[in-house]
Amino acid sequence: GGVEYGKSGLNHVIDSSDDIISHVEKFISEVALNRRVIIISQIPEAGWNVPERNARLGGKTTITTSFDVYKSENEPIITLFERLANNPNIDVINVENIICDTEFNGRCLNTIDGLSLYRDDDHPSPLLATMIANSLSDNIRNE
Repeated sequence: GGVEYGKSGLNHVIDSSDDIISHVEKFISEVALNRRVIIISQIPEAGWNVPERNARLGGKTTITTSFDVYKSENEPIITLFERLANNPNIDVINVENIICDTEFNGRCLNTIDGLSLYRDDDHPSPLLATMIANSLSDNIRNE
């Protein structure tokens, strides 16, 4: 570990994922001492280019990915966000609550009504970004 100063400001060099998680938790907790923090959780990664796959399937099939795989691969981050959400000044917008549902047999949606929720394999399309923004707006409104 160490500290490097660069063009983008203060950069911390950290040796392990455990160190990264504890550094992020400490940093966010310190910020939350003086202001409200809203975190948007991980977006479940599709693992393939969703618009391309959707086009190959003619937009007629609902494309999904495993919710269990998402939870397993992101367990340390999910646990971190759960801990942070216990702080009254920190809210977490869980994207998995927006697109993952037991209605789909433990799957996360990649498409809705023939429209892609991703612009590639793991970045939100304007549709998913709008869904996330609406959830964020609801969170702010309910304060």
